[in-house]
Amino acid sequence: MRRDARYLPVLLTIFASAPLACGDSDATTGTADGTDGTTTSETEATTTAPTTTTTSDATTTAGSEDVTSDTGTTAGTTDETATDTDTDTDADPICGDGNVDAGEECDDGNGDNTDACLDTCVAASCGDGYVQAGAEACDDGNDDNSDACLDTCAEASCGDGFVGPGEGCDDGNTDDNDACNNSCAPILCGDGLVQEPEQCDDGNDDNTDACLDTCAAASCGDSYVEDGVEACDDGNADNTDACTELCAAPACDDGLVSGDESDLDCGGSCDPCALGLACAGDDDCAEGLCVGELCTLIANCADLLAAEPNTPTGEYEIDPDGEGGADPLQVSCDMDTDGGGWTLVFHVYAMGGHPNGLREQDFIGLFNHNTFTNESWTYDDIANQIIAGNQSLTLLGSQGALDIDQFAGAWDDVRMTCSLNNNDANWENFAQVNGYATQNGSDKLHGAAANGTSYMVDASSNSFDQATIWHDNEPNTSNSGHYLCDYTNSGGASGQFGFCYTDHLNNPNNLDYGDSIVSVAFGTTYGADGWSVGFTAECGDMGTTAQQNTGTYAIWIR
Repeated sequence: MRRDARYLPVLLTIFASAPLACGDSDATTGTADGTDGTTTSETEATTTAPTTTTTSDATTTAGSEDVTSDTGTTAGTTDETATDTDTDTDADPICGDGNVDAGEECDDGNGDNTDACLDTCVAASCGDGYVQAGAEACDDGNDDNSDACLDTCAEASCGDGFVGPGEGCDDGNTDDNDACNNSCAPILCGDGLVQEPEQCDDGNDDNTDACLDTCAAASCGDSYVEDGVEACDDGNADNTDACTELCAAPACDDGLVSGDESDLDCGGSCDPCALGLACAGDDDCAEGLCVGELCTLIANCADLLAAEPNTPTGEYEIDPDGEGGADPLQVSCDMDTDGGGWTLVFHVYAMGGHPNGLREQDFIGLFNHNTFTNESWTYDDIANQIIAGNQSLTLLGSQGALDIDQFAGAWDDVRMTCSLNNNDANWENFAQVNGYATQNGSDKLHGAAANGTSYMVDASSNSFDQATIWHDNEPNTSNSGHYLCDYTNSGGASGQFGFCYTDHLNNPNNLDYGDSIVSVAFGTTYGADGWSVGFTAECGDMGTTAQQNTGTYAIWIR
């Protein structure tokens, strides 16, 4: 409490007049005794000065004013103790006293934290953790914008640009067709809304309609068959399988190399391909052969082997005069013997025997000569008829000859083979002369050399192992007997071709009329079928006998 200032002079007078008692260790005590008039002043002062006890007795001072008496009369006995006296100052400032003191931003004297001043005497602000009424919607005291209260003290909501609770996205705009819709949900295929980058969204998982369950538009190649639009869809671009890139089965007019086709809409099960187009086999080609995977015209078997070194022995189509000339031919090619490349140009194996088989007169009637290797002809052993022309000469498949002139300049070696049996592909005797055309200066098989021409050959190239063999070639001379490798010459001219193991003009065995390795000739005398109506032939040393329209004979060129 505050002390009244009016008592201050009296106190000062007392303190000044009172004698000091030295040595009183206890608290100084003054007593006023009203009986003997003794006045005792007892004062306890707590100051920064040393404590002093003063005792005054009013009777010791003559003529003095009886202060005690007056005091006692007026105020009674008064004890003033310094310890009962409070310091005369104001109370310390505190937050909440309603006064904005130093260090305080505000002081509204209340503990309400929803108003503008917190109970910490700090002005309310966003982020202080208290929701200021009328100013803030929320205040969670953090800067996390992914919770329910933003760092702006606004409640999180769709469109605020922050992904808050329950939101899959929030792009802060009102575009309902971008990656995040106006419900703050991300693109969801199947929600029925077409949102970028969706091509479509029909809200179902049916992959046979126009929109897939991936929200991509149905298309050929997506592995799903679209009803009413596609026949198939295997999801690949392989046109050689059952479904093409057009989502349809392969067809010969689909404009693709599809299915088993070798080239565009040709080959395989489609029509054969033209020359120069791709092929997988000879059947893919309308003409020519499949060489180097292209339909190509091949002049002979040697050319085919050169182009395709692994070509096996068999039947192949050749075209000796190339494109635009005569039609291609089907021939047998021997791709094994002595390096291969042999083309069959003459072949008989079922001549009908004597006297009712193949007839020289029929040949002469067609061609006016009997040089049987200079024409293309066919013998039909069923009808027993010689027919002009030949498109196929295959081993044990067709009989006759191919005009040797078709191969002019394309061959040089000749090989002749034979068997005593009909329809026999296993040769009993053979004779081969390499460089035959060059040595004779001609591409003919008849009339190419003088009668009795000799050839130096490898002994292994003939079945008699002779290093020298002779050519019996008598188209314009007369000879005796059956005129095949004979030692005499008599009779009329005839067409023949063959090889002998002796020089028939200088035959040391003059009693042997048949020193042939392999030989064949028409009749006995031109137009006179006394000995044989058709072919007389010798396969090996037959002495004075010969075959008549029997046996199997062939001539090959390379």
